[in-house]
Amino acid sequence: MAANPRSAGALSYIAVERSEKQRQLHPEGIESVGELAASRIGEGFTGMVVANELLDNLSFAPVRWVDGTPHYGHVDVASGVGSPCSAGDDELVEVFLPRPERDSSYLLRGRSRYDQREAGDLIDWLRSDVFASGKILVFDYAKQRSEDVRVRTYSDHGRAGEPLIGLGTKDITIDVDLEALQQRFGPPTTTMPQAEWLANHGVSELVDEGKAIWEREAATGGLDALRAISRVREAEALCDPQGLGGFTALEWLV
Repeated sequence: MAANPRSAGALSYIAVERSEKQRQLHPEGIESVGELAASRIGEGFTGMVVANELLDNLSFAPVRWVDGTPHYGHVDVASGVGSPCSAGDDELVEVFLPRPERDSSYLLRGRSRYDQREAGDLIDWLRSDVFASGKILVFDYAKQRSEDVRVRTYSDHGRAGEPLIGLGTKDITIDVDLEALQQRFGPPTTTMPQAEWLANHGVSELVDEGKAIWEREAATGGLDALRAISRVREAEALCDPQGLGGFTALEWLV
């Protein structure tokens, strides 16, 4: 909203927030809903969906392969099996059990370590039920090979160790499994590092514009000048190949 793009008149801002208490805190002028149904978007949608660090936050299931059959991870209170992890006064364990009723079509047999069906289902829903034509644009940390996918935990802007230790005190996310997604949907139309995607779409021009505004208005001060010069630091962070710039940008044309 602050960027006020030329397309602003065609945009609707809908905040999706599951917590009713949080929705009540949203400012005036923002429509807040508990979920975003396909009916809200409408069938035959033509346009673009941008998913920034979304797929890594959808639910996933750890997987172990036993005699060629996937066993799915469950969390239980310690009962003499699994690997115990201290969580407050309880000890939690990860137990792997067969789930013959579960759709395993998103798994690469014997290689997938995590079932990311919800991420795949989201892309499938957009491609099959929502879009008539357009683009799905995803920014996320991702791995090209299923066996390289790892769980990531964060707390206070830093890595936070084992997910079951201190459960409820950290964010639990996961690398996006590109190999499994490509098995289901075929390769994305384009795949590149976030830094390269931003360079291709004019981030340097935005930085130069910000520098020019700063040079023109720094002497008089004001928020506009500070916002303009902040683009330089923001661009550096977003394009750092060892940081956010190393995220993967994926595009699917529909």
